[in-house]
Amino acid sequence: MSPYQQRDRGVVSARKSPGGSRGREPSPSPRVDENEIRKPWGFSLVGLRGGLVTARSRRLKEALSEGMRQAVDLIYPPACGACGCDIIPGRDPVEAVLCPDCAGALEPLGGLVCERCAAPSGSCHGDRLAGETECSTLDADVTSCLDCARLSPKFSRVHSAWQYGGPLLEAIHAFKYEGRVHLGRPLGKLMVSGFRNAPAADLITPVPSHPRRVRRRGFDHAVCLAAEAGRGLGIPVLPSLLRRARDTAPQARLSVGARLENPRGAFEVRGRAARRLAGRRVLLVDDVMTTGATASACAGELLEAGAVVVEVLTLARAA
Repeated sequence: MSPYQQRDRGVVSARKSPGGSRGREPSPSPRVDENEIRKPWGFSLVGLRGGLVTARSRRLKEALSEGMRQAVDLIYPPACGACGCDIIPGRDPVEAVLCPDCAGALEPLGGLVCERCAAPSGSCHGDRLAGETECSTLDADVTSCLDCARLSPKFSRVHSAWQYGGPLLEAIHAFKYEGRVHLGRPLGKLMVSGFRNAPAADLITPVPSHPRRVRRRGFDHAVCLAAEAGRGLGIPVLPSLLRRARDTAPQARLSVGARLENPRGAFEVRGRAARRLAGRRVLLVDDVMTTGATASACAGELLEAGAVVVEVLTLARAA
């Protein structure tokens, strides 16, 4: 049988090794650590499987995702978060959420507002609780409202650029209650775009939802907003610092007095997370602030666990 026939039939003849022995099994190839196998774009196979990628690969992934999103938007235009009509997203954060007509009805939070809780002049949550008839109006010489003077919230300051109402209310409800998860990112960008004075925060954490609500919705709306805030502000996000110890009634369904009592004792800092708070400045993120009771309850737990200051960032502020 010729050597060519042997090759075609799979017959391998023993070859003489340099040492003179015949038929010796070839030495096994050295074990290659998968951590050392790196592609030209800079991440390991193990890192890819485990979800651990380098900053370089994350930027590549985000660029590809953004390009794919834009391509899909051209074929299937997104809908306005308020009225549902087709929109063509632009670079302005408002254009990514609302159509031109609804965007024109968006109300910025302007005028005189409380420097602590961002309540606009004329808010009267605390006054109604006390049974008074006049609202706590502000003037140029007054920097805080009666609510903050009476209730002493645990947070230091609230940052919110938009009034809760009109098309923004509709968009937030569509995001939270109608399963339109895709609105989370543009709403988060809208929230960050109105951030006039960014605090020197060390970390961002969201107001947690109860696991039962997360299962029902399929996602945690505050986590989505916090992720976008971290991306836009360049601040690390720790989504699991707080947990909701008990499921509370939705604040929107309660009276002012019940809203102030409802969140007390409802939150706690996770045991392992507490060590990350010592000496840290925390930015707490939520979608809407009304009385500020929920944010104050969360801030109180964070401060007790070692945080030095807690500020709040919300998408909208209710009057």
